[in-house]
Amino acid sequence: MIKINKVGVEHLDKLSEIDHNNFDDPWSKEMLKNELEHKNAEYYAIFNDDEILGFCGGWYVLDEYQINKIVIDKPHQNKKIGQLFLVYIMELYRTKNAKRAIIEVRESNKIAYKVYVKAGFDVSGRRENYYQNNGETAYVMVREF
Repeated sequence: MIKINKVGVEHLDKLSEIDHNNFDDPWSKEMLKNELEHKNAEYYAIFNDDEILGFCGGWYVLDEYQINKIVIDKPHQNKKIGQLFLVYIMELYRTKNAKRAIIEVRESNKIAYKVYVKAGFDVSGRRENYYQNNGETAYVMVREF
């Protein structure tokens, strides 16, 4: 059964594995642990029974949710799971009275860009040479609630 639950350091190994399997520049396990323990961090995973299919998280401060990481593991990509997951997360933060959500996306990541647009995000700016591993530009995308 598909479900979405809050996750924390008790899921660190699996979250780190998914991060490493899906990004060219994954966070170290220590960085991810620090992120999960941050006082403003809120992370959620989408599960199929006990299997984590992907996760999304970031910082919720005042009335703004900054998404720092969203990923669906490769075996589960291209099945609309990420789109549904993001829509659920956006609805969750709307009910928490968030005024906006913010995310950055690589200029070359056309698939993620389309998912974010479908979830109501618009480009509000660019960050040149943002990604350390290759100097790629990031689009800053904002979704108003």
